[in-house]
Amino acid sequence: MAIRTEKSYNEQDKIQATDHDSIIRLEGKVDQILVDIKELKNGFANKIVDLEKRVQSLEGLKTKMIGIGIAVSIAIGLFGLYIRSFIEDVFKHIYK
Repeated sequence: MAIRTEKSYNEQDKIQATDHDSIIRLEGKVDQILVDIKELKNGFANKIVDLEKRVQSLEGLKTKMIGIGIAVSIAIGLFGLYIRSFIEDVFKHIYK
């Protein structure tokens, strides 16, 4: 059985102090990593919300454009029918 001397206690105390200091530095770095991860998470969440708003506005715009396209198509069709009936009336009067 080895008897510990005062010198071996001092060496062990130095090692423990060094380990303790290393653990404290490591804790600080881990805490900073956790803060950085939370900031990234919040940044991504904000970007996703912004993208969702943009997609919703574009979908709304698409719906409006489809509605306008349908309305213009109907208007052109009705105008074509009006022109056709007008031209038929004109030719009826010409060729009587």
